Amino acid sequence: MKILAVVDKLGSAIDLCARSIYRMNSWFDYEIIAVHPKRPSTEQLEEFRKKAFEADLIDFQYWKSGNMLIGAFPFLKDKKKILTHHNPYDVELENWREKYDEVVVKNQTQQKAIMLKYGKTPILIPHSIDFDKFKFQREYPDDGVFKAIMVAARIESNKGVIEVVQACKATKTRLILVGKISDMEYMRNVMAEGGDYIDFRQGISDEDLLKAYYEAHIHICNSKDNFESGTLPILESMACGLPVITRAVGLVPDLYNHKNMVVRAGIKEDWQDLANEIQKLKDDRDLCKIIREEAFNSIIDRDHEYSARRYYMLYRKILYGDKPLVSVIIPTFNRKASLTAGLVSILRQTYSNIEVIVVDDGSNDGTSEMIDNFKKNSGMVIKYIRFKHKGYGLARSRNAGLVEANGELILLMDDRIMMSPNAVDMFLCKIDKKVWVFGDKGANKASFVENFSMVYKKDLASVGGFNERMIYWGGMTRDIDLKLRYNNIKSLYCPAAKAIVLINSKSRYSKKDQLIKAKLILWKLWR
Repeated sequence: MKILAVVDKLGSAIDLCARSIYRMNSWFDYEIIAVHPKRPSTEQLEEFRKKAFEADLIDFQYWKSGNMLIGAFPFLKDKKKILTHHNPYDVELENWREKYDEVVVKNQTQQKAIMLKYGKTPILIPHSIDFDKFKFQREYPDDGVFKAIMVAARIESNKGVIEVVQACKATKTRLILVGKISDMEYMRNVMAEGGDYIDFRQGISDEDLLKAYYEAHIHICNSKDNFESGTLPILESMACGLPVITRAVGLVPDLYNHKNMVVRAGIKEDWQDLANEIQKLKDDRDLCKIIREEAFNSIIDRDHEYSARRYYMLYRKILYGDKPLVSVIIPTFNRKASLTAGLVSILRQTYSNIEVIVVDDGSNDGTSEMIDNFKKNSGMVIKYIRFKHKGYGLARSRNAGLVEANGELILLMDDRIMMSPNAVDMFLCKIDKKVWVFGDKGANKASFVENFSMVYKKDLASVGGFNERMIYWGGMTRDIDLKLRYNNIKSLYCPAAKAIVLINSKSRYSKKDQLIKAKLILWKLWR
């Protein structure tokens, strides 16, 4: 699966949003390029042409770049493509579904506007942030000069910066202004108005931005109506434990619950109204502390990984339609050769909507390098997870794969198995809710064994996955079989789903001591 994301320019806010998708989805082929929407260079156009021709799907992250390129390259008509619409003021400009297979918007206001005008509801994938970077500040600053922070990608009149400065002066609040100058004359007026009350920080690093958030007492957003689809600084502030004063712009109506921020009714130009709200928080530190706790609780599902997974599932839906995604989970340990053969058998499946999750329990035989080469040469979507080896870790490996699986269907497979080309299709013919289907590994045994089987992810999660207390060989199948019985899940033999066992297990003869301990665990747990 080869995805090409097109942004307006490197380093822009749109580019940063696209890169958050990339960081969380680096396990498949996802590439970002920049094409200027109005003045693309010859080099940009040629790079786009080459990469777009090879891509399975193109995600245009800016509508002007997308429309320009669709007009310039007729072959894009037959390409799968989506539009991610970050701009609130252009959202109703045209019926985007006439050019794109799907449209993504960033807040409910955009979603409703398109739905009302064109009768088709776009996909909502909200803006998100990196919670590993923006961490909640345990102690709210109680001493020193009361400070507000305002973060603007571009310092211009639409952001209402001068009015924020006026409100801060009126309340004797020091303003930390972070951003890039878009309008120099406007910036001169801002500095002249603010004087000693402004601490302007231009082009600061992410680390310094974080320090600025922790230094401040409140965050202020004062943009005009229909100008923001974010704003990301609001999310960053809430994540850091910083109370927010804002107007009802961008994502604010989606998040506001009357407790987690101050949403003022005054217009952008009403700096007196803003000053009143600043003073209220300045005088009531206990209220500030309540707001910051409420704010954090309301955005805990805004981490980048939520957004990245939604994009990944959308890409697959566009490419594969209504075919359910099958996640093949393969635990492995020092079986590079047989694992390679197993991956080849997955690559040859007649069913196409498959992802693979290889969970390596600490192999030292070059498995990691093999996975990298296999992904590069085959284009297969493989997520590789590696643990430090701590003994028999089959349950832990399967559970790790289950958490990372995106598919509604799980196919469990040993690293010593090769599937027949139609095995996944055969499993799909028999699978159903509350049914765990297992295949034939060459012996035509109708007794349940889970190491070549398919089950709905929710059914597997409902029984608690695999028992990680089973740290000895010999009890895994029996344990899961008992779970199925107690949860009314039926096991069903599917002889048409066939596989070849490449390495015969001799564990029953060489690990009798482990078998004894495994049986004891089962007896203590299930008696």
